[in-house]
Amino acid sequence: MPFCMKHLSLLLLLWLATEPLWAQRGEFALFGKVSPDEIRMDTYPAEPDADAVILVDHGVISFDLISRSPRVSYVYTRRIKILTEAGAEAFQTLEVDLEPGVETVTDLMGATYSLNPEGEVVQFKVDRRNIREQRRRDGGRSFFLDMPFVREGSVIELYYQLRTKSFQELRSWKFQQSIPVAQSELHVFIPSVFTYRVLLRGDTDNMVYTTEDFQSRAMNRAAREDWQFQRQDRTIAATDMMFAALSRGKYEIYVMQGLPAWKEEAFSPDAGGYVPQVSFQLAQNMLSGTTSPDIFDTWGELNKRMQRRSRQRRLRLRPAALAQVVREAGVQPATRQNQRAQVSRLYRHLRETYAWDSTYSLDFRNLRGLLDSRRGSGSERNLLLLHALRQVGVVAYPVLISTLDHGRIQLVYPELEQFNHLIVQARVEGTDMLLDLTGEVDRPGILPRNDLTELGYLIDSEGGRWVQLRSRNPIVRYAYSRFDLDTAGRLSGGISVTNQAYGAVLERARLARFDDQQGYLKDRVLAGMNQFEISNSEIEASDTTDAPLVVKLDMETRDFVRVAGDYMIVNPMMAYGIRENPLPDDRRTTPLDLTYPLRDAHMLGLRIPANYQVAQVPEPIRVVLPDDGGSFTYNVLQMDNIIHFTSTLYLNKTIYSPEEYQDIRTFFDYVVRKHQEDIVLKRVN
Repeated sequence: MPFCMKHLSLLLLLWLATEPLWAQRGEFALFGKVSPDEIRMDTYPAEPDADAVILVDHGVISFDLISRSPRVSYVYTRRIKILTEAGAEAFQTLEVDLEPGVETVTDLMGATYSLNPEGEVVQFKVDRRNIREQRRRDGGRSFFLDMPFVREGSVIELYYQLRTKSFQELRSWKFQQSIPVAQSELHVFIPSVFTYRVLLRGDTDNMVYTTEDFQSRAMNRAAREDWQFQRQDRTIAATDMMFAALSRGKYEIYVMQGLPAWKEEAFSPDAGGYVPQVSFQLAQNMLSGTTSPDIFDTWGELNKRMQRRSRQRRLRLRPAALAQVVREAGVQPATRQNQRAQVSRLYRHLRETYAWDSTYSLDFRNLRGLLDSRRGSGSERNLLLLHALRQVGVVAYPVLISTLDHGRIQLVYPELEQFNHLIVQARVEGTDMLLDLTGEVDRPGILPRNDLTELGYLIDSEGGRWVQLRSRNPIVRYAYSRFDLDTAGRLSGGISVTNQAYGAVLERARLARFDDQQGYLKDRVLAGMNQFEISNSEIEASDTTDAPLVVKLDMETRDFVRVAGDYMIVNPMMAYGIRENPLPDDRRTTPLDLTYPLRDAHMLGLRIPANYQVAQVPEPIRVVLPDDGGSFTYNVLQMDNIIHFTSTLYLNKTIYSPEEYQDIRTFFDYVVRKHQEDIVLKRVN
């Protein structure tokens, strides 16, 4: 019994010793402290058209290290002002999402606030019966709070507390949300027994960061004696040092103010990576005496680690098993002259034989499971490809990447957590080729869209290096149309469309998704046409990766021609015009990401009837983007009764910065305007 009482007093003292200062002072008890002025507020000056605004977004992270089950605690408070009826409709229900398997809710509250006739604040709390729990497919849980009496002018609040046993990576904090944020702040209390590496993403230039030391009030001799009593396997000096470490640490504050609403923008696959946010990755744990295996001081150290992990022996890939894989593919040792063919055969065999389980992960230990089940993660399949290539004499290296849906890499942080996938670079007939078996195209050298971030980290024996992932091959399309126009407004002739470089690869993939060629022609070649008859068609789609895909057809159509008395009006762009600006927003906060350079040209030869003459043609124009970013040329030339028309659109870059946005948006304004202009013909007899 004395021992139990002594143990209880020890836990109490240690709890007092390690309880963060904020809990002792109670200064973060925000819930329920809504002012009358906040309810009277009828507009948000920074964004007058906003339907709602987050007045306060507040988070606190602290640690409970003394209990039998040490945990991290997260306390969140969010206060939202409803400014319009649309805002009231949008926030009838609030949602809280938990990570799969590792988080529990210890407190969850919501409330709506309004003023009574005397001008006093009235609180309407969420009834427990109006809190619903739902399990998600990923194994996590979500809670939904049905907020009472939400209307224009209300203030609503959400408060919840989470606990988790996971110390490796703390919950990240996003400062910007889908509605404006007046104030966003995160308070973090980190005991000195832990060292975390802080990772900042997005535009955090205006973030205010402060830090100070925190120290407990309950450091005394009795507490240290009790601590040593429970830790008799340690020396007195070691016990004192650990007790002191548990009771002090760093108090860090991250604050941002006046954040505009975050808006998903077109052509921004990694939009989430630009949201201002802070995350924490455990680097050192003094309690266990360990350091994180995924955090390094230099990229060279990360390279060494991944070299070891990707070795054939480490992956338990026996030479006999690897030789069997190569034999099944029917591949012989490659020479410089036949490497491309051998790599292609091996690539296709592995892609067809070993299924992808649709996951990205660097958590691979061996490839036995892949060989036995013939199914595995993207990285496991590519590691098998890596060693199979080396088996047949092709020089190949693993390349770590972060896919578009995983986020951008911060080059200043040598952390393995920044990556989620592994692909292969092979030297094929003197040219470096990037390979990924997860691609939707069954041809080596064509990376899937999700891989096309800017950089990957190549692992080699010389310290590793960065490689460009973006394709240098543009999407190339040349469309040539030749038509005879009769007096009834009918066009008779043919169209030839040549897709080259990456354009040919993408069109092959699209063609494969159609059951017949007619469906492909209607969707991809004759888009926008309704009145047409095809008399002959041909698609030249060579199986060679670099070969162009050519579509030829003979046809008649009345589309794109209008007859009005003595006049005929023809739109020369036909099915190949850009009718709307793809960049409708007035401003942009994220880079414009087009993935591929573009070369698009449309040429038309139009023979007009002998009894018609040209009354009006569009003026020629040439528009050039700064810094060789691209160009647009539009020209019309008449020779006898044949009108020659040309439109060429070149975009030479894959990424345009927000500062370049207005230039490229204006550029497309010119394109749309010219593509809508018509040729006017007048009957002369």
